[in-house]
Amino acid sequence: MDEITSFKKRLVPLGVLSGIIIFTSIFLPACIKEIKHSAPIDRNLKTSTRIVFSGKSTGNFEIYSMQPDGTDIRQLTHNSAEDTEPGWSPDGKHIVFTSSLDGGFQVYVMRADGTDVKRITNVKADNRLPAWSADGKTIYFISDMNGTSVEIYSVSVNGDDLKKVTNMNGTASHPNCSLDGKWIAFQFDNAPDSDGTVEIFKMHPDGGELTRLTNNKVHDKVPVFSPDSRFITFQSFRDGNYEIYKMNADGTNPTRLTNEPAKDKRGSWSPDEKKICIQSARTGHWELFVMNPDGSDIKQITSGTGISHHPDWSCYLN
Repeated sequence: MDEITSFKKRLVPLGVLSGIIIFTSIFLPACIKEIKHSAPIDRNLKTSTRIVFSGKSTGNFEIYSMQPDGTDIRQLTHNSAEDTEPGWSPDGKHIVFTSSLDGGFQVYVMRADGTDVKRITNVKADNRLPAWSADGKTIYFISDMNGTSVEIYSVSVNGDDLKKVTNMNGTASHPNCSLDGKWIAFQFDNAPDSDGTVEIFKMHPDGGELTRLTNNKVHDKVPVFSPDSRFITFQSFRDGNYEIYKMNADGTNPTRLTNEPAKDKRGSWSPDEKKICIQSARTGHWELFVMNPDGSDIKQITSGTGISHHPDWSCYLN
């Protein structure tokens, strides 16, 4: 593996956010040179697709994007705050993420190259884990703004029309929207009629037709729809360790994809559905890997002493 070094920096001013001038680096700066790439894994994927992720070597988390083989890593945010939980818009032109620029976490949107950062939420609460709607006009996120529970809310990409979507009276988390526009999958802590476990549910974008998809005595978490909306990947503790599973979108036929003593989390599909990117602690800390949809042929695409996590694969193909 070649260590990423000797990057030229080009800093582009993004504007003032709450009195702080933010800059983005188009190329990876030397302070994050611990994030490295492995050999190419699959050149059949079109180059318009990229994987966005949150990375940390020293200091704070920043947002990066890279080619699906781990090459061409670009740092998209560059500030003293924690920037994390990125997600591609359906057209691949924008990235939503959360940042602690103003103390508590708020939701922001930027262009795919890191420019034109805009704050979307302005609520005195922790607003986390944003997800795009299928049409790219709405962002769903979780918040404790009501002071009694963590619920899923929606807001337009302009920051208008804030709505509460769930009324679970607990902790709803990790919303993910199907690209057919019909469903939002999410996890709920201490689900009804459970042994205090985290279970996976789905609902329509307006909160209607709430449907439970998992029902186990262990945690099932972080659901992610496949691009064709037929499958959901998730992580489960049902084998005594977090592994990646796949099930039908109606919750049937759960199948384990990974089998590793270390934790495997957060599956994200390639747009052609030939690969799944995951984060795994099998190297001793979080790194990103890519595998086939059946869990075979897994390859590491980031490496170093830093942390790489929360991958999201652009679902846009030219």
